[in-house]
Amino acid sequence: KQWYQAEYGRCFDCIDLSDECNDACNSELIADGTLKLFSWGIGVQAVILNLLILQRNARSLRTCKSSVALNNKILVIMISIGDFLVGAYLLWMSGIDVIVYGKRYCMLQTEWLTSIDCSILGVLSTTGSHISLFSMTVLSVTRLIGVIKSKIPGPIHRKSVVKTMVIITVIVCTSICISVIPLLPMLEDFFVNGMKYNANIRLFVGLPGKEVHFAVLEEYYGRMKKHTMSWSLINTMVDEMFSDQYGNLGRRKVDFYGND
Repeated sequence: KQWYQAEYGRCFDCIDLSDECNDACNSELIADGTLKLFSWGIGVQAVILNLLILQRNARSLRTCKSSVALNNKILVIMISIGDFLVGAYLLWMSGIDVIVYGKRYCMLQTEWLTSIDCSILGVLSTTGSHISLFSMTVLSVTRLIGVIKSKIPGPIHRKSVVKTMVIITVIVCTSICISVIPLLPMLEDFFVNGMKYNANIRLFVGLPGKEVHFAVLEEYYGRMKKHTMSWSLINTMVDEMFSDQYGNLGRRKVDFYGND
């Protein structure tokens, strides 16, 4: 413990990190009361209003008589879908804040930052915001082109429908890729910020990153080359440090969305 404190200026007295909260013992996932209010309010409105918009625009698709009108309607629907996802994210986050953690968040912070819920919410928020952003961009560009060309919109035909479907597919796939890429195991050296272990693994308290892992492993194995330390190699070396009596190390990643 004293070595850990000397090297990194941190000393943990309690393995569950309950001693680290101090004045923040009653801190919550959404700390500010105003933010809580806005999160619930905007979330509820975003979900309800965008569902109404989706229903209304979906019904009006049949009445579209030109390819431009069809394209605009579908892009508006895409924007509503993106905003609905963001609203769902806000409601989910607010619910977790009130129901799951409450004023115990500080003591359970490591559980949250390494949880699947945190990652899912990150993907949901990122996907929704990018779908809205890309759809609004395409809609703006489409209208600008229409103004510049000043042409009478043509009727709906197979080519225009296929073109619109391709645009939607690209928007959705790009948005999902942007949100999921940080979670890919092959890219963990770029996006993983630390690891969480079972409480009985006393060498790695808290959410140690590569720096702490390297220092501990160097003490155990001897001099090593720091630039070769990938998470895959770190995990292998940590596994070899502990005998079977420790059982499952309970290792969980602090991924991109768990970067507090």
